[in-house]
Amino acid sequence: MARWTRLYDELAGPRYPFLLAYAQLLTGDREAADALVASALKRTFARPRRFDGVGPVELQVRREIVTRFLARAGEFEPPPAPVETDRDVASAAETSPTPQPSEHEPANPYAPPAPGQEPVTPPAAPLTPAEGDGADSSARASAGVADPADAAPEPRDEEAVLREALLALPPQARAVALLRHHDGLTPGQICERLGLSLDGVRSALQDVRRVARTRLGIELEVEPHAEEGLAGSEVTVADHAGRA
Repeated sequence: MARWTRLYDELAGPRYPFLLAYAQLLTGDREAADALVASALKRTFARPRRFDGVGPVELQVRREIVTRFLARAGEFEPPPAPVETDRDVASAAETSPTPQPSEHEPANPYAPPAPGQEPVTPPAAPLTPAEGDGADSSARASAGVADPADAAPEPRDEEAVLREALLALPPQARAVALLRHHDGLTPGQICERLGLSLDGVRSALQDVRRVARTRLGIELEVEPHAEEGLAGSEVTVADHAGRA
């Protein structure tokens, strides 16, 4: 009993934030994730089992989190994407206010003169980027100011990218994506874990690739797993921001 108490205290204490973050990847909501973790801990310790340390117990808790999530799948369906119709566009155009000229607006120097008014010489046109870039860049360089064009794109948070993609998926595909891209399971292992067919896992992985491409602009590379007869996917986010 003392050993079980130590294992439970470890998972309900120092390891709990990691379990909560794992569940929140599925639910997108902290309160629902907390309920999943509590239920998973209860089911894991409900009957005696033999575990060799905290690692195997935590793995079992994570399995229970996914199981309990799928049992409540109806609560975690993604919201439907809004569809803009022709009527919505027409209504927006009708309700949009028409901009009115203000009496305080400065006169347009390029407008033709009114009858009886002396013509005004318009100011010189500003330099185009092609004409001004060299001098502008030299001025910035001499002042020690970095050129915005030389700034490297900010790196993307892969955990945030995964979370955004997961929440756009149906619950079953979400669980498959989590096990594949977060836990690193092979498609065959996912079949065994979730009790799905190979076709079911293949369909879910296709959904993952579609959502990543259409909603996040990310292409998932497909690597064949010959020993399982099924293609898996690896996330390649690193340099996509530079290509977009």
